[in-house]
Amino acid sequence: MSDKSLAYRLGIYISLAVMGVFIIFMFLLVNFHIRNRKLSNEDKAKVLNSNIIRDIRDRLIQTEALARQVQLQSDFYLRHDGIPELLTDILDEYEFLECVEIRFSGSSGLWKDSLYVAIRENGKSVFTTEMDVVSTFPDEKTWQNYMPDPGVESWSEPFRTGPENKIVTLYNYPFQIRDSAQNSMLSATYRCVVSIGFFRNLINQTRIWDKGYAFLVSPAGTYMTYPLPEYELKRNMYDVFKDRKIVSDSSLINNFMAGKTGPIVVRPPVLGFKKAWTFSTPVHHNDWLLVFTVPFSELYRDIAPLLITMSIVMLVVVIAIFLLVFSIARKVMEPLSQISSELHSFSIEVLDQKFPIRNETLALQKSLQMLQERYERHKKFEAEVNTLGKKFVSDLQLASEIQHNIIPPTGSYSLPDSNIRIHTVFRPAEYVSGDLYDFFMIDERHLLITMGDVSGGGIPAALFMGVAQTYIRSNASLKTAKDIVNQVNIQLCKNNSNQFFLTLFLGILDIRTKTFHYCNAGHSPALVCSGKNHVRELTSRHGLPLGLYPEKAYGESVVSFEKGESLILYTDGITEHINDAGELFGVDSFIRLVEQIQDKTPEMLAEQIMESIDTYGKGVLQHDDLSLMVVNYG
Repeated sequence: MSDKSLAYRLGIYISLAVMGVFIIFMFLLVNFHIRNRKLSNEDKAKVLNSNIIRDIRDRLIQTEALARQVQLQSDFYLRHDGIPELLTDILDEYEFLECVEIRFSGSSGLWKDSLYVAIRENGKSVFTTEMDVVSTFPDEKTWQNYMPDPGVESWSEPFRTGPENKIVTLYNYPFQIRDSAQNSMLSATYRCVVSIGFFRNLINQTRIWDKGYAFLVSPAGTYMTYPLPEYELKRNMYDVFKDRKIVSDSSLINNFMAGKTGPIVVRPPVLGFKKAWTFSTPVHHNDWLLVFTVPFSELYRDIAPLLITMSIVMLVVVIAIFLLVFSIARKVMEPLSQISSELHSFSIEVLDQKFPIRNETLALQKSLQMLQERYERHKKFEAEVNTLGKKFVSDLQLASEIQHNIIPPTGSYSLPDSNIRIHTVFRPAEYVSGDLYDFFMIDERHLLITMGDVSGGGIPAALFMGVAQTYIRSNASLKTAKDIVNQVNIQLCKNNSNQFFLTLFLGILDIRTKTFHYCNAGHSPALVCSGKNHVRELTSRHGLPLGLYPEKAYGESVVSFEKGESLILYTDGITEHINDAGELFGVDSFIRLVEQIQDKTPEMLAEQIMESIDTYGKGVLQHDDLSLMVVNYG
């Protein structure tokens, strides 16, 4: 090419450079569309997946919540011969249940061993007390194979049962029926058979592209649902992955089964062994796994027309650029020698004479004026933003002061005419907090103590906390922990459109009898520590957090205090305090810490707890509100 003219060579070089840049640009544009499509597909799969997961989780939560309702109501229904009505009503209301059973054992007074069973046959609820006529509910030997420990609340592995060979799973819930003195009268077990077919229909109602599908896998990897019926309860996902060498690394398989890895590529038989994309999400409530599978042909089918169109456009543009650049180069380079000889005599003044730029100067002046106007508007806007920012900070500081006036500030307190000493610590993560605690005398002998935590954070949580604090004080005259909590829950549920909720520990201490009645609505268990390096947790729970379900009823428990014992209440800002490695402080570490600092006053106990928390999280910004209360009965 050295014998070619400079114009020719320059045209070739410029054309190749321009075409190279254009090709790279087109490649990046196509790659961007593919990556964007991938992200869009993942987002769509997550949305579909979250909808199905939510529907499945709702049924699982309903099943477990129903068991707790049965526990609360079984004594009443048993006394009034209403167990058949209770069980049949349950089947009529919850279509995903195939069968429910309550078994009572033990003997106390009028009660004796008994069995009550309700099944769904031909779409109707049928009640029986004779196990041998039940065709749907599995016998003892069958369900014990899938749930070996009947004394533990748990979900079974899926299995087939009944004349129709339906796939089901069983939920087992043992409980005690107690008298008014909390003495056990009867041992009871509530079991219900949940239809996996219902969840299959629930999944199939969601359209997953055109040929995509989803299915459920048990914690052991067994297919619970699948488009191919011969896979259900007969094949295991671990084995399928290994046999077909979809994933050879066992750790990757375990991560996929735990929902900890991104989408992987498979070739399922349902799609004729064509390349497909699969995505897993665990159902954390009982460790089921929901798996999405979509063929690649559907994921990127919108890209193919785009690629063809862009390829055609790129080819046409490249040819046009080549011809245009080559033509321009020839015209520009032909007089190159003349331009070179006149280059030194060429000046801006001459250029101004030949090509007046008066209008360009006016355009530039106008542009500068516009930039100046924009700059002035920006300065004005910045000043307004600074003013609003200062006002916002001032409002936050005022809100913080108001909140500190609502709840007792950090410090030590002694109740008159009693041996009770209290020390509190209140440390918000920001200006305002969603934590709640309080203590006050209802009358001359009853001390009400609360500790709670509102979901979320910031000003909305603080406002919700203030409302809850007001409701607690206004209902304190009820004088029983469960009644106060029930009434506060009903009031919080009204107009709670943002679905805030409050975990609450509320107790009433009789300072004369040393008895403590308490209700725990989803809050961290309180600790009771004596002077003998012994700490026990008040682990009884009496219901869900407040503000969600107005119809839920709450119970209460009672303990007695010995002289010198201390009650420790706290929010999860204590146990979830993190260090620079991102590790939580933890409940066990907190209990061990309290055991090591016995025989201390409430002030010293609280001070050493906070010193240990601060040491553990040194150098890490506090991420959650933190509250602590130590009550000592001296």
